[in-house]
Amino acid sequence: MRVEKFTRRSRRLVALLLAVLLFSPIPIVRGQTLLHTISSPGGDSRFGQAMASVGDVNADGNPDFVVGAPFAGTQGRVSVVLVTSTGTEIRTVNHPDVQAPFSSAVFGWSVAGLGDVNGDGVPDFAVGAPGQSEGTIFPGRVHVFSGSDGSRLYSVGNPNAALSDGALFGWAVASVGDLDGDGVPELAVGAPAQGANSQGQVFVFSGVSGSLSQVLDNPGETFGFFGGAGITGVGDVNGDGIGDIAVGAPDQDGQGRVFVFSGASGAPLGAVDNPTPQASAKFGEALVLVGDVNGDGLADLAVGAPRQNGAPLPNGGSVAIVGRVFVFPGVPSSPVAVPFSGQPRVLDLPVSATDPTPSGASFGQTLAAVGDYDSDGVVDVAVGAPNYSIPD
Repeated sequence: MRVEKFTRRSRRLVALLLAVLLFSPIPIVRGQTLLHTISSPGGDSRFGQAMASVGDVNADGNPDFVVGAPFAGTQGRVSVVLVTSTGTEIRTVNHPDVQAPFSSAVFGWSVAGLGDVNGDGVPDFAVGAPGQSEGTIFPGRVHVFSGSDGSRLYSVGNPNAALSDGALFGWAVASVGDLDGDGVPELAVGAPAQGANSQGQVFVFSGVSGSLSQVLDNPGETFGFFGGAGITGVGDVNGDGIGDIAVGAPDQDGQGRVFVFSGASGAPLGAVDNPTPQASAKFGEALVLVGDVNGDGLADLAVGAPRQNGAPLPNGGSVAIVGRVFVFPGVPSSPVAVPFSGQPRVLDLPVSATDPTPSGASFGQTLAAVGDYDSDGVVDVAVGAPNYSIPD
């Protein structure tokens, strides 16, 4: 994971075993510092498949994390570990339905912090199990847990039972902001293979009760892995006083698109397209609202395209499929606003002529807003490049 700064050069470090690059106005300084190691539950658990900040669970003043391990456990029940900023495990949460061998549930494939759902003052979290079975079918399920004791508060299943088998409901989960005015953020769940054409759907549930509030349909109407990647709240785009939602479809039209929907009605408000079209770029694989990058007072949207060709190398060559991130400027709220329609800033994986080729680094596979990381008054974004080897 890399922390990208919207200014000049860089220094490098490793945090939580993830490579992080911090762009700042100082000259580049190479080096690595291991902050913490968080141990896997054991075996081929795929620990770290999903990770999300959930807020301060243990009241020590530091944000905590939930980490998924979807292949842990003797029957596929997966541990989710909350860890403090010091790397200390708070508890492990296993699949709550222990009476059945959910060997293919992949519980922990996706995770999300939800804020305080049950009103006890402690932030709670959601865990996706997109392979969870019900009888002879595999509709998937999402479970919401108490941050204070790890107990299950409620779970939600695929509302469209007739098309639920193999729909991968729970492949992606996200908190999308308070859309109904009750003070609690809503939960969005992606089902990227839902529908007669596997075009995908996203379901929005009340954060308090788990009741269905919105269904977001893929405007592309064909397979695009819609709802299987980036989902994020984007604030009030259309000026109706209610926050709206962006959904990535990284396989749409062969290169990927991002669709923006009304949080009030679920109606599509527009699409964000790759400014440098490229087949199989996976544009929309990751999304995050990063705050005001360009100083215009509006929050901007970062979009990952982890299979996009990179910038030219210093020696005149180029790097294929290294990945790029595009940061689109926000637009003033308006009923006729075209969401994030301005010219984006481009973030590239910094390389030199002497670095090993980073082809296939998947830069932009994951994104996270990190606030003003270096206290210079400009917001920053963390960018994951899971297949990049940091040069010495």
